[in-house]
Formats: sequence, structure tokens, C-alpha cells
Amino acid sequence: MPQVSASKVKGLYKHHNRGCSNMGKKPTNCDCPWYGHYRGVYKGLAKWSGQEVDPRARGAAEIVLNRLKTAVDNRTYSSQGEQRSLGSGQRFKDFVAEWKTHYAEVNGLTSNSLGAMLDVLVEGFGSYTLEHLAGAPLQIERWLNASQKERPRPWSDNTWNRYYELLNSLFNRAVKWRTNGVSRMAVNPMASIEKRTGAKKKFETRIEESTEQALIDACELLNRPQHRPHSKRLDWQTVELIRERAGAGEAKKALARWARWCSMKWTCAWPARVSPSAGSRSASRDTSTVFFARESIRLQSPGRVRTRAALLHKCARGLREIATC
Repeated sequence: MPQVSASKVKGLYKHHNRGCSNMGKKPTNCDCPWYGHYRGVYKGLAKWSGQEVDPRARGAAEIVLNRLKTAVDNRTYSSQGEQRSLGSGQRFKDFVAEWKTHYAEVNGLTSNSLGAMLDVLVEGFGSYTLEHLAGAPLQIERWLNASQKERPRPWSDNTWNRYYELLNSLFNRAVKWRTNGVSRMAVNPMASIEKRTGAKKKFETRIEESTEQALIDACELLNRPQHRPHSKRLDWQTVELIRERAGAGEAKKALARWARWCSMKWTCAWPARVSPSAGSRSASRDTSTVFFARESIRLQSPGRVRTRAALLHKCARGLREIATC
């Protein structure tokens, strides 16, 4: 009669360390590692599976032991360690349907072309499992390249990149989603595929009809004549004189000096040859008489003009400028 192990599970043993006081007793009472024995294979379960196996829990060790037995029966056992699956056996088309319901709709991914692009991917990879696609980056890349050329409407590099990004998003979600602690895909195959450079194309934007009509209606306003000057220091008469003198070829520096004095707020009687038109000042006034209405105000403003002599000096210089007009 075959000997029954202390764990009461066939093939599941404890490899006790030297000096362990729990030899021959209940195996879950010590921290010694679990070992599995099956068809001549005797291996530490934690070392072979590459994951921690609780030495005080028989159920966790039994799960790993069953995987060891399956690997031996399927002739996939390797003493180097467990050859873990790259993904689940879920079909790609089923995963896409799940992704649309539990990711795209939840996160508001409502692109008009999303449904059509997913249909193209399901047509190309729908029958494959996620485990197969995780280990087939070369197949995916060749499918993208072939689809770019063989489609009724050939893809541009930008379209190729859009399918690349959609597949990358799908597989990233498969890596993050776990079932019983195991990812749907162990790796993302798109990480092994290089993205195209693509063309930096500028797309024309169509503006709204109401905005377009408003711009058309504004053309009349844009073509209106130049507005009259509204400066308090510069009237229309002075502007016309500046234009005439500039057209006659007068030096810009002298013209600017004259215009600066004309724009001052001092009220004066202009000589007849400077202001020939009938305006607020009469041409018959004596050209040597100049009335400075704000002289007294400026004399009381030491912040602007420091002394009376300085003001008189400015006035005299202004008279000389006017006399040369």
C-alpha cells in the first residue's frame, strides 16, 4: 500500500529544514517550503512556479501542484520553471465586445469611426485568442502593412497609426484586466511594433454658417472711409496741413516738431497763411498777438514747469515755430 504523505494530498510534501521540530507532524504548522512529486519529477513548488506559495496554506500549494502535473502530462514541463501562459483563451471578438461595453461607453469614447475600425480589427483577428495574439507581434504588424496596401481605399500612414493606437489601447486594457488574479494578456504585443512617422497634415476647418455670414456682412464696415481724428489735441484742419506739408517734401524732423507744437493745448490766434479757412479763430487777427489761455494754470503747476522763465522760454520758442509756418 503506497505511503500517504502528511499533507494527505498525493504528491504534496514538505521539505523540512535541518533542525525543524515539525517533522512528522501537521505540515501547515511550519514555514518549510512545499515540494511536489509526480512521475519522477520532484520540485519545489515556489521555485518552479516563480511565485510565493504560502507554507502554512495547503490549498495554495495544491493549486501549483496541479499545474505541475498538467505540465508533465502535456510534456511542457521544464526544470527551469513554469512556462506560463501569455494570455487567456478568450477570443479577440469577445474581448472587443466586452471592451466596448465596459470601457469605451463608460469613458465616453464616442468617435464616429470607432465602430467601423473595431469591425475591421474583428474581421482580421476575431477568431484568435488573446493568448495567441500576445505572442504574435510579427503577425499583427504584417496584417497592418498588408491592410494598408490591399484595402479598396489604401491607408495613409496616419490611418495606419490610428489602427496601431486602437490595438495598443485594446491590449493595454487586456493586460490590466485580471481574472482570478491572472491578466487576460501577459504582455502587450504592440510594444514590439514601431509606430509610423505619419504626415503632419493640416486639416481645413469649416466654420459655422452663421459665423461665415457675419463675416461677409462685416465687409462693408471694413471698407468704410478712414474715420475722422478724435484726438483732443489734434483737429482735422491740422491733419490736412500736415499732409500738405509732407507732400511738398518738407523734412520729417521739422514737420514733426511743428506738429508737436500744433497739438499743444495752448489756445492761440493762428496767422492767416497758416489757417486760411473760416474756423473758430478769425484770420483778420493780428498775427503777432498770441493768447495763452492756460498760462496762469501752468505757472501754478511747479511739477510741470519749474519757473516762470522756463515757461516764457517755451512760449518764445513756440512763437518762432509758428512764425515759420
